[in-house]
Amino acid sequence: RQYNYYNLSDRSQVATEVSFGTLAKLAESCVFIYLGAVAALSVGRLHWHFGLVCYTCILIVIARAAHIFPLTAMLNVWRDKKIGQNLSITMWISGLRGAI
Repeated sequence: RQYNYYNLSDRSQVATEVSFGTLAKLAESCVFIYLGAVAALSVGRLHWHFGLVCYTCILIVIARAAHIFPLTAMLNVWRDKKIGQNLSITMWISGLRGAI
């Protein structure tokens, strides 16, 4: 957005945003469909250890909280516009979705 967006006409800016937004959603959907298909097709062939999956999910939640809350508190020391607790919680939960 920062390089060429402001050189475009108003109609082209809207078209660009809509086009790239659609491409991003399509790419994200393809990734999740692929991951779902791989997980579904591997159920009979691979051994899934349910305890390990739960343990890993719990560790991820704890690790995200251990990073998000102290870092936002440190950033708030130097920021004029502080990051609120609600936004910190939103960043913590939304990050659990993955890197997509």
